[in-house]
Amino acid sequence: MMRKITGLVLLFIGLSGLVVSVAGVYLGRQVVDDLGASIDTALDRTLVSLDTAADTLVLTKSTFDHVNRGLETVGTTAANVAQTLLDTQPFLDNVSSVVTTSIPDSPTITTKPDTASRAFSTMPTMPQSSCRATAGRMADRGSPLYSLTLRWTDRAADLDFKPT
Repeated sequence: MMRKITGLVLLFIGLSGLVVSVAGVYLGRQVVDDLGASIDTALDRTLVSLDTAADTLVLTKSTFDHVNRGLETVGTTAANVAQTLLDTQPFLDNVSSVVTTSIPDSPTITTKPDTASRAFSTMPTMPQSSCRATAGRMADRGSPLYSLTLRWTDRAADLDFKPT
């Protein structure tokens, strides 16, 4: 009888080992499948992140290209402005010499009586009513303001200004 019990125990141990191994294979496959799915998901996310990084680098390159073209334009504009300034220097020198030599009595800030006396002494004037001398209104012929304006335009017309 002992042999029967020992045989049954060994049979039970063998069958339980077989059940545990079948369950292990089944659960092992599920674990491996879940691990594979997790790895696939992680790799997919990594690929998406790498694609986004690559697109960001392309956009950054494009931005640098645009900035580079903008800086080239600024450089060209600065060179053109410098050349324009160099080209206008002789003109400015000529204007400066004309102003300093040809216009010795250039307009200066004076008092009203001084301006009026100079204007009256230049050409005959007609008295003007203060109600007609409003701001923004053109001076009538014969007024002190008209005399100053006429004297200045005559002097400017006498200048021999010839740009080079």
